[in-house]
Amino acid sequence: TQNEIMHVARYMDIGWVQIADGLDGDVHDLLVHDNKLYATGDMVSMIGTSFGLASIENDLAEWTRLMPNIQSYITPSPVDGPSVARSMVMHQDRLYIAGDIHVYYGLTYGRGVIAYNGSPDDVEPFCDFLGPANDIALVNGNQLVVGGTSEFFHNIISTQLPTSLGAARDDLQLGFFPNPTVDRVNITLPTSMGTATNLRVTDATGRLVNTGARTSTGLIELDVRALSAGNYQVEVNDGSRTATGRFVKQ
Repeated sequence: TQNEIMHVARYMDIGWVQIADGLDGDVHDLLVHDNKLYATGDMVSMIGTSFGLASIENDLAEWTRLMPNIQSYITPSPVDGPSVARSMVMHQDRLYIAGDIHVYYGLTYGRGVIAYNGSPDDVEPFCDFLGPANDIALVNGNQLVVGGTSEFFHNIISTQLPTSLGAARDDLQLGFFPNPTVDRVNITLPTSMGTATNLRVTDATGRLVNTGARTSTGLIELDVRALSAGNYQVEVNDGSRTATGRFVKQ
C-alpha cells in the first residue's frame, strides 16, 4: 500500500515516515554512532538473504548495505533455522552483534556473536556461544556481556575487550595439524588461554560426538578413528574464554 513502511521509520509532524529506501528484512536493533544510524536484524534463511547490517547518515536516499555478500559467511543453522541478529553494541569503531547467528571465518565457526570491523563484509565470529544470544551489553567501557540460551555457559558470558583488533582474532582460533586427518589430530591453543577445562566436538549437524582426548600444556590430541568422514567443530574453554576451530576427517 502507499503507507507501507519498509521496516524502519522516523516520527515526524505528519506521522511515521520510512527512512530512505527502507530495508528488506525485519529490523531488531538500531544504534547511533558518529552521526550514523546502524540497523541489524534478519540475515540468512533457507528462502533467501536479507540486509543483515546497514547504515545511513544525514538525509541520504539510500541505506548502505554493510553485508552485501552475506551468504558467503552467514548461513542458516544446521537444522535450517534462520540466522537473525537481535542486539548490537559499538566498541572502538567495532560492532559486536548478538543473535541466533551462524558464521564462518575461513575454517573457524562461531554462533551467537559476530564482530563487524568497519568495512563491507569484514565480518568474523567473535565467539561460539553454543546457542542463540538474545542481548549484548557493554559494561564499564570495555566489558562485553552476552545473554541468551547456552547450557554450556549457563546462559550468560562476559569478557574484557582487547585494545587491538588483532588480539581478538588470535584469541579465538585453534590450530589443527594434520588437517585433514585420518586417525589423530593435534590441536594447539592460543597462547593467551590457560589450561583447557572443557572440550566439545560436534559434527556438521551440531550433534555432540565423543573423542578420546589427551591434554598437555597448550596442546590437545584427539583420537578421531571412530568418527565418520566429514567436517567437525571444536570448542575449547579454559574457564573464562572459548577458542574455536574446525577440522576435516577423511
